[in-house]
Amino acid sequence: MGAGVIIQDVEGEVLAALSMPRSNISSPGFAEVNALWRAMQLGAELGIEHTIFKGDALGIIRAVNSKDENWEWNGPKVEVIKAVLANRPFWKIQHTYREGNKVADFLAKFAYTVNKEKVWIEDGPGGLYSFVIQDKIVMSEYE
Repeated sequence: MGAGVIIQDVEGEVLAALSMPRSNISSPGFAEVNALWRAMQLGAELGIEHTIFKGDALGIIRAVNSKDENWEWNGPKVEVIKAVLANRPFWKIQHTYREGNKVADFLAKFAYTVNKEKVWIEDGPGGLYSFVIQDKIVMSEYE
């Protein structure tokens, strides 16, 4: 599988992008939790203080935002994510529709073309910006 992470500012401009190939992933939910965890790690590495992490896996978003313990989808990592969020009050996690998450999908598919994790700062692989524009258009329709 491949995972993709995009970090954008409030105007939707690209701050960082990540593609990471992964193997031996047992389920889509497990993959989504690991992608969220890596996005959070990248945010911490870049010193991002205020952010909203968005994902299209509604079950995962609900699990990490719930006060109840959740042991589905690699439960220990879900609980670690919750603990990190508790210590970072300006980090939020919210659901976005798949139609508005095409950049991350593009980066996940791009991961199939690389042997190891690839990170871009204020850039991304060729073709990225057409998906950035598409996501901006879709998200403006939902607002």
